[in-house]
Amino acid sequence: MRSSYEILGWPTEITAILFVLALILCLTPYLSGTDLGVFRIPNVPSRYRRFLQWIGPAVMVCVLLGFAPFFAPEQVPARLPVAADRLRNQLKEIQNSIAVKQDQLRRLAGIEKELADVRDLEGDYRKVFESILPTSAAEHVKTESEAILSRLKEYDLTNDDLRIVATAEEAASGLSGIAYPESVYPHVRRLAESLDKRRETLENDLAHLRSKESDLLRRLQDAGPD
Repeated sequence: MRSSYEILGWPTEITAILFVLALILCLTPYLSGTDLGVFRIPNVPSRYRRFLQWIGPAVMVCVLLGFAPFFAPEQVPARLPVAADRLRNQLKEIQNSIAVKQDQLRRLAGIEKELADVRDLEGDYRKVFESILPTSAAEHVKTESEAILSRLKEYDLTNDDLRIVATAEEAASGLSGIAYPESVYPHVRRLAESLDKRRETLENDLAHLRSKESDLLRRLQDAGPD
């Protein structure tokens, strides 16, 4: 419970002064001109003392009522529904982000296998790259790289990915002036690694978002019903 002075925000010093003044008014009709040590009762003409006999006690009652705890304290729990609504809005945003990330991750399904197929060609590519004389493996590397490139083009590609595709297709067609059939492989590997790195980033983002979702669900449960 709170007093009137607490609601008004008056400091203790002000309320103490009010109490002393009210006390002086109450004592003046009876102790006019008396020095009490702590304070001195003013000397009031006798014609005013009868008036102060009524006014003094009335003022004292009003001052004392100001100290009485008539008012209930602020209800802090009333703010809980607002906090719960805010948590629900945050949870909805997180769940929407999770849905978007899951959709993006679904579109990259199978990229791990494609990257594994690319890396399986690494040995043949090295043999061809390090060989001075033409080998039958060169055409195999080119054919397999072009087949993987064709499949990788079905994924959602960024502008950087599209530039890699263009470079790989140029190398495969020989327009770049490179006559080696294995020259397309490095670009295909780079593209596959780029897509797989995006998959890893999405999985990490999803794990982080799910952690935040779990935390928000726990906080909502602690907040209780509205």
